[in-house]
Amino acid sequence: MKLVLYSGYDKENAAIDREVIRLIGKKNPRVVFIPSTSHAHDFEFDYVRETFASYGVKKMALFNIDHPYSTPDAELIFKTADMIYLSGGNTFYFLKSIYRNHLDRLLLDFVMRGGVLVGLSAGAIVMTPSIATASYPKFDRDENTVGIGNFDAMGLVDFEFFPHYTPEPEYAVELLKQSKLITHPLYGVSDGGGIVVENGRLSFFGDVWAHINGHVFKINSAALVAKKKIQQKAQQKSKQMALHNSMKKTANKTAANKTTAKVGPGTKPKQSGHLKKWSR
Repeated sequence: MKLVLYSGYDKENAAIDREVIRLIGKKNPRVVFIPSTSHAHDFEFDYVRETFASYGVKKMALFNIDHPYSTPDAELIFKTADMIYLSGGNTFYFLKSIYRNHLDRLLLDFVMRGGVLVGLSAGAIVMTPSIATASYPKFDRDENTVGIGNFDAMGLVDFEFFPHYTPEPEYAVELLKQSKLITHPLYGVSDGGGIVVENGRLSFFGDVWAHINGHVFKINSAALVAKKKIQQKAQQKSKQMALHNSMKKTANKTAANKTTAKVGPGTKPKQSGHLKKWSR
């Protein structure tokens, strides 16, 4: 799967934007923008269109999931898309619209075919196992105006995503508490940051804090890159040593064969300099 989770609209998103283009891997891709609601989505659509136009994206369609449409039309749009972008907004309303219109199945089919699924804020949360992160903390949460009781989301990843995160006590304490209630990591991601998932491998961008079973640590992207380079050098050195040892073993065997003379009835072993030395 190729998944991209943004925290928010930010000028620091450029590195993630380039990853999206790399994942698409083709010129003139077709992009479908799905807003969380058909109301007041102009800013988000214009922002995404202008952002990716700078990378050569010319074709972007708008798909309103809370407007009537036919399933065949939706299937055709999704099958011809290279990237689908899920916008920010009210997470509860967005998830209910996705389930009500059976878009979860279409989105799953899309990513299984190799399409790139991108989500920002609420659009990222609905890709995770649960939309619970939209329900806390009390002073900064989405309003559950549609009365969703089951927070189970699409579950395309095995972690939870908390966008617009700041490492201030009122947020940190809440996320640590919530991390004790789940069995998978909870990532708090600041605006300008995000997570890219490519065939099960996670890449982190910007400021990301991992909350796991009541513990928290900051994920340093630069440190992860450095660690990967060190591991690659160690693997390369290990291969070189293995090759050197193999060549040395072969050379020793060849030398031993050359110094061993054939001994038959009535003959004496040929006394080479090395054999004389060994017999002392």
